[in-house]
Amino acid sequence: VGITFIFNLGLSPSIIIESSPNFVFIASTLVLIKSKSLLPNLNLSLEEEGDIERLKDRLKVYQRIKELSVNIKESFGKKSFMNARLRNIR
Repeated sequence: VGITFIFNLGLSPSIIIESSPNFVFIASTLVLIKSKSLLPNLNLSLEEEGDIERLKDRLKVYQRIKELSVNIKESFGKKSFMNARLRNIR
């Protein structure tokens, strides 16, 4: 992820500015998760634990979208898909 982000730095400055805070937040949360796995006695604040849970939730949503997108990709543009869709609308 980091290498891809750095590679994209030269491609579009507007995207970098918009996505940099999100990238830094996700990267820091991943470092926090790794630190907790390496140092099990590490005490996390409520905010840090919340950040980890929010990232886990976001990853679950992303996984579900990714799974559903396969079905959409397979069905997109097929007449049977479109005809069934039109019948449901009428």
